[in-house]
Amino acid sequence: LARSISGWSQEYEQLKAGHFQGSLSEMRIGEAQLFLEQTSHALRQMCTVPADHVWFGLPHSDSRCVRINGVPVQAGRIAVHRGGRNFELMTPDALRFLGIVVKEDMLMAYARQFECDDWLTEMLGRPVLEVCEAKKCTVQQNCLAILHHPRQSPVAPLYQSLSDQALSALFSLFEDAKPVAEDRSSSRQRHRLVERADAYVRSRSDRLVTVSELCTALNTS
Repeated sequence: LARSISGWSQEYEQLKAGHFQGSLSEMRIGEAQLFLEQTSHALRQMCTVPADHVWFGLPHSDSRCVRINGVPVQAGRIAVHRGGRNFELMTPDALRFLGIVVKEDMLMAYARQFECDDWLTEMLGRPVLEVCEAKKCTVQQNCLAILHHPRQSPVAPLYQSLSDQALSALFSLFEDAKPVAEDRSSSRQRHRLVERADAYVRSRSDRLVTVSELCTALNTS
């Protein structure tokens, strides 16, 4: 499943014991990509979006929230990340995760139609945006309807119509969006700590590394 999303680089680490189940539904419509990822168990995911693209993540979980590079994405929030740079996702059990990926130049061209390209450029530098939860749910429903559209021959007008629908749904969220205040230094420190822990464990793949050993090696608790 981790290697199933077109153009992405992903690695999964399951954080709980038990039989993992997951599924992926994906649709490419021109320069846009929609996918619905469903996972049964909590995961740590290392992800890289294709270069020159932007990913918007709209998670839904009845338990705990998703975190992107340590920043929570609870109700009333969406995750954002530009392509070409890796990021960490911590995801809970029983997650449904809708992803919208758009080529950045297409996104900016659409934004210029509404004279909001400067504002959008600033927003794309933030990992999490606060949005209207009711609108977020509507966008999820609209995108799922597009995703489950009957497979038809790749006729250009159909693809253009679906692409416009996806962008229109996405931009409806931006009307009330604002960046989430975050402790950037704390987020960066946590991200570096996770990377160090990952490197330590991978360098000793021939044996089991205990939590106490890891804490001692990283000088943390």
